[in-house]
Amino acid sequence: MVQLLLVPVALAADAFAVSIAVGTLCGAARSRWPMLSAASLFGLFQFMMPLLGYSGTSWMFTKGGTIGRIVATVCLAAIGVKMIIDRAKKEHGAVAPIQQLALAVATSIDALLVGVGYAGLEIGIGETLFRCIVIGIITFLISIGGCAAGYMYGEKNTRHAMTAGGCILILIAVKSLF
Repeated sequence: MVQLLLVPVALAADAFAVSIAVGTLCGAARSRWPMLSAASLFGLFQFMMPLLGYSGTSWMFTKGGTIGRIVATVCLAAIGVKMIIDRAKKEHGAVAPIQQLALAVATSIDALLVGVGYAGLEIGIGETLFRCIVIGIITFLISIGGCAAGYMYGEKNTRHAMTAGGCILILIAVKSLF
């Protein structure tokens, strides 16, 4: 039972940090809708990636894992740098849907490996599906909390929030390399 909750919380840690960054942008733009869509995408991808890992091929786990890590790093770093550059603008936009999608993929790469672990432990597809549902729901809820916290900070401290959010994304990008 404890493992059923610890794995999703651990997987949601990156999504939480990125959600704070998304929330800061939404607070700066005074827009709440992107927070819900970002949290939904984070939950959806955290649900889907372990299933993909569970049913994937050995290529995906060797070469595909390295490629996925590089893609995640580039996506996170690029969006983080863009946030820092854009902080000087008078008008700030919320996170665009394509950026949300890139962030969702980037933060769910580790969930792919969890699916590989489930297959390696010979956990049945029914139990794996149940675990993936729990992962998705917990990630969604944690992401909503991160977005809300970032929103409150971004509303009051727009320029500092944009810098902090960008730095968070760049740090997660560097972490994903190791």
